[in-house]
Amino acid sequence: MSKYRCGLFSVDLDREEVRAGDRPVGLPRKNFEVLRELVRAEGKLVQRDDLTRAVWPDTVVEEATLRQNIYTLRSMLREIDSGREYVETVPKTGYRMAVPVERLETISADSASPIPHRRVPRYARPAVTAILILAVAVFLWMRLPAPRPPQPAPEQFVSQAWEILDQRDGRLFPTVEWLLDQAIRDNSAYVPAHEARAVLFALERREALAEAEAAQVQKLDPTTALPQAIRGFDRMMYHWDWSAAAHNFAVLDRVGCRQPVCRQWRALYLALTGNSVEAVREANFALEIDAARLAPRAQLAQVLYWAGRYDDAISEARTVLEAGGVWTHARYHLWKSLLLKGDRLAAAEVALRSRDGAWYRLGHGDELHDMIADPAAGSQPEFWTRLLQAEERRGVGPYFLAELAMAAGDRDRALAELEASLKSRDFFLPFARRDPLFGPLHGESRYEAVMQAVGL
Repeated sequence: MSKYRCGLFSVDLDREEVRAGDRPVGLPRKNFEVLRELVRAEGKLVQRDDLTRAVWPDTVVEEATLRQNIYTLRSMLREIDSGREYVETVPKTGYRMAVPVERLETISADSASPIPHRRVPRYARPAVTAILILAVAVFLWMRLPAPRPPQPAPEQFVSQAWEILDQRDGRLFPTVEWLLDQAIRDNSAYVPAHEARAVLFALERREALAEAEAAQVQKLDPTTALPQAIRGFDRMMYHWDWSAAAHNFAVLDRVGCRQPVCRQWRALYLALTGNSVEAVREANFALEIDAARLAPRAQLAQVLYWAGRYDDAISEARTVLEAGGVWTHARYHLWKSLLLKGDRLAAAEVALRSRDGAWYRLGHGDELHDMIADPAAGSQPEFWTRLLQAEERRGVGPYFLAELAMAAGDRDRALAELEASLKSRDFFLPFARRDPLFGPLHGESRYEAVMQAVGL
């Protein structure tokens, strides 16, 4: 049997569909596969290793990948069903459904046993008539539409969308867009939904759509500076137009913004243009707007790292990771902070784990698998050269290859990769101006030429 009910949700494994009442629930692929294994167990405990093998049968993944998927799945179900917990964690063991799981059985009309015909005595006919009338009434009552389960309000869709969007994982962006579409369908004038959609489109570099949503936000709520933050981010990261970005971000001094992302992006602008003290202050301000959100804390870790405050950056990044949020972004700044602080072994371990296991196969003999199996090699300079070569074969972008080249001490290779980043107008290239890892290149003509082209 392939259909189950658990709480508000029905799960059809054959059709790979989850519904809340009559509404489809858009789960990312791996989240659905995790849910599939849990409902199949019908409330029994599923060991972590068994769950990982079932969902990633051909890939070796670290435990954090499973935890992240559980976290996202739990959050999405909880948001739709008014805070109810659906997945229970059994520490150091595994997971199970926290609500009863019912296997939905169906019986066809052809399989029902025939009812033998019996003559009804005359004295019983009034009673039979009454029973038939009652039966017809019950039948008609049963055919009335069942009460619809409570539907999530627009604010629940938006809250869920932000939780996923803050992961900055492009593979999950289609789910974010679906959630925001549901919120806007329910209330086309709901400003937070348009705000989140503007941020989503900005991150996806869908500039025309981001501008349209920003204009809609401005029309619905002239008191928020989020439209200017969207435009500032666009001019800064995609056009390297720093004066236009400054003009847009300056509006935050006069107009408020309820979303932390406004201050996050202004902190990024301040750091990139050389004002690290104000950047840290602004990143802390973003965190104060909503202390429960992890993306602002990840941004704080980034600007602290750029400011050379490695211990503080390590602390913030580890806080994000322990809470299960934006783990890839946090690890990218964590490994560099550890490396520049001098802990090469810890940096090597984190750098390996920041390469999401779902992105590559780790079969027997795979080079990255061998490196993970030999953590002591991380203390050797050759480790970074091997990692650089492995990432190059995987087709990683030039900016990240430049980082690894600097870790390996290969300045010429790093410069060549930064020049390649300039040709492709790499999103991350401006970061090279403030990232301490590239400090040894400051003053070199090739490096300065790239930075001059970026406008920094």
